[in-house]
Amino acid sequence: MSRDQQDLDLDERMVSAATLARLLQVTERRVFQHVEDGLFPKAQASRYPLVQCLQARMRYLEGLASGRAETDLDVERKRAQIDLLREQQRKTSADERRITLAVQTAMLELLPATQVRRVMAEVLRVLTNGLDGLPDRLEHKLALAPEVLQAIDSEVNRWREALHTKATEAFGEEPSASDAT
Repeated sequence: MSRDQQDLDLDERMVSAATLARLLQVTERRVFQHVEDGLFPKAQASRYPLVQCLQARMRYLEGLASGRAETDLDVERKRAQIDLLREQQRKTSADERRITLAVQTAMLELLPATQVRRVMAEVLRVLTNGLDGLPDRLEHKLALAPEVLQAIDSEVNRWREALHTKATEAFGEEPSASDAT
């Protein structure tokens, strides 16, 4: 194998984070930090290009020696500042959501729960009264046979049960008539 062929093989050589850390005499954590900081390229299938990482580390150390590169302490300070800014942004977002809800409530875009219960109680009262009188109204208007009226009455009872179930699920109990007033 020629010298050029060996150099080409070395340029394409990929190594694990553990091997790279051992060769650089640093921890694996430091390798990952260099990746996070953009000094080393991201891993491909958990492997790093050896020559490219060695060259980047040498430039980094030369920069430290000449005062051009950031020290580990500088990097840690910047990370801490970034973390603090992210936390402040998270708190600001939560505050904005609370303010938005308060404004929407004030503008009646959101209704208070008592008002929703009152309206729902009225809706249920109207529906229930309508369902209760339906078989009698149909009997008088259409002169239906008793077995048809019984089937209608059975269906009305099924719908009344369904309404009661949904109201109980939504409110813990069916809104009472006193909620409607």
